[in-house]
Amino acid sequence: MTTLGMTEVYSARSFRWINAGHAKSLLRHISKSSTFGRIASIAATPIPSFLSLPYPGDDLFWSVFRKTDHDRELSWLSNHLC
Repeated sequence: MTTLGMTEVYSARSFRWINAGHAKSLLRHISKSSTFGRIASIAATPIPSFLSLPYPGDDLFWSVFRKTDHDRELSWLSNHLC
């Protein structure tokens, strides 16, 4: 983001929950293409669909950016160096 004039101030992972019914649906979807998916889908069958489970993905995060004021920095430099 520095090429866009932004600097990262802070970032963190979000802790989210997923409905067990939705998780089982995702497992059924991936079970079509992998052995692990089939095993996980079978193992998850007895889990009640109404339960909330911690979301295991690491694709959820947030970041705070600050706009870098290059013009102000350049004017300060030109005023103090000349």
